[in-house]
Amino acid sequence: MLLAGDDAGARARAQGPSTGIHGFYFLSPEIVSVMLLLENQLPLLVLHMILVVQRPLSPPSPKDIHQMVTDFLGCGRHDEGNDELGHHPLDLFHRSFRDLQPVLSGLDELDQVSVPSAVELSEAGISFKESNTNSVCDIDFKNGVLRMPLVRVHDGTEKIYLNLMAFERQYMYAGNDVTDYLIFMDSIINSERDVALLRSKGLLKSGLGSDKEVAELFNSMSKGAVMSPYCKLLDVRQKMNGHCRKPWNKLRASFEHTYLSNPWVFISLVAAVVVLVATVMQTIYTVVPFYTQR
Repeated sequence: MLLAGDDAGARARAQGPSTGIHGFYFLSPEIVSVMLLLENQLPLLVLHMILVVQRPLSPPSPKDIHQMVTDFLGCGRHDEGNDELGHHPLDLFHRSFRDLQPVLSGLDELDQVSVPSAVELSEAGISFKESNTNSVCDIDFKNGVLRMPLVRVHDGTEKIYLNLMAFERQYMYAGNDVTDYLIFMDSIINSERDVALLRSKGLLKSGLGSDKEVAELFNSMSKGAVMSPYCKLLDVRQKMNGHCRKPWNKLRASFEHTYLSNPWVFISLVAAVVVLVATVMQTIYTVVPFYTQR
């Protein structure tokens, strides 16, 4: 099927109800899901050898193989500067989740304080914005703003993430980025309220039945997993905890949520302040002449 991956018409040559182009589009999500199972991995070296036999005059390069596989998987990214052939499709899919920039050299101490949930972060005055990439490592906290990639949840999400975590545990070179990401998401999602908040901020799109199902999904996937001591998300977590510990941030956020979120409430507040100031001024102008005449 990958051999015909660059020609959509070739996929539809067999016009049966399940093998035509419509059947392919219907089955492709399930095919991709099965391809990403750890036990179903096909070595890319085998695919390369098949294509060399098929195209002896123009054998594909590792970049061609990577592009073909990532296009079929729908992750749409391959390593531009990497001329070494990957291990298998799950390896390439895992790379598409990772940030290629160097991680932190390490932290002296792990912050053992649990991360507040998304709702608690919002109540502490932290804003949520979408990061510039879809990398699970593109999460940053600066000036009261938490930037994170858009999360898409569907029926195959659990299977994909669990296989990526299994891949990281099996191969040392794979790192721990997906596992770290899922632990982080588990920490900020405690209930359906947190899911609803992330969805309202445009950071989460769900194809599941309810927000509660999404919350239970993230709370279950990272059970028993451990965050790497060299993960930059530890630094993000420490910064967020530091922000939430400052009383002024909570007071300011409470004021904004109470009086500034609704224009009518704000207008009422301004009117009350104006009336109060006018009352004080009137009292002063009434009392001062009385004392000056004496």
